[in-house]
Amino acid sequence: MNHIDNIPFYYEIPIKSGGIDFFKPGIHNYIFVNQQEYEQTSQMEFLHKIMGAIKLAPNINTLIIPVPAESKIHVSEMPSNEELKCIFFGIPTNNLDYQGSSSLHEKIQMLHLQFLFAKTLGEYSSEIDKKMLWQALKLMFL
Repeated sequence: MNHIDNIPFYYEIPIKSGGIDFFKPGIHNYIFVNQQEYEQTSQMEFLHKIMGAIKLAPNINTLIIPVPAESKIHVSEMPSNEELKCIFFGIPTNNLDYQGSSSLHEKIQMLHLQFLFAKTLGEYSSEIDKKMLWQALKLMFL
C-alpha cells in the first residue's frame, strides 16, 4: 500500500502503454470485438444483424473496433462531455483501464459512459444466450 501525505490509497492509476486510439468526434456508440472474430465473415454478419435491430449503423453512429489480444483500451480517455455507449464482445476487463463490475449482459452506467460486457459473438449460438443479449441491448439502446 502506498501513501500520499500519510493518507493511504489503494488504487494506482494505470500506466498507459500503447493502447487503442478509438474515439471519433460525433460517434456515440462503440462496439469492441476481438480481432479474430472481426476477421470472420459469419461473426460480422451476426454483429450487423444485432446492430440493425438496435438501430446502429456502422461508421454513421457507431464504430466497430477490432481489438488484438493483449491490447489496452483506455476508456478513461473518452471525452467527459458526451454520452457514450460501449459494447465489449469477448473483451476481458483486464484489457481496459476499468475496475468496476464486469457482469455479462448488465448495463453499467459510469458518469457519461454506458458499458455492456458480452460473450464473444461466436458464443451466441443458443436461443437462451441470444435472448439474454437482446434483453440487455434493449435496455441500453431502445
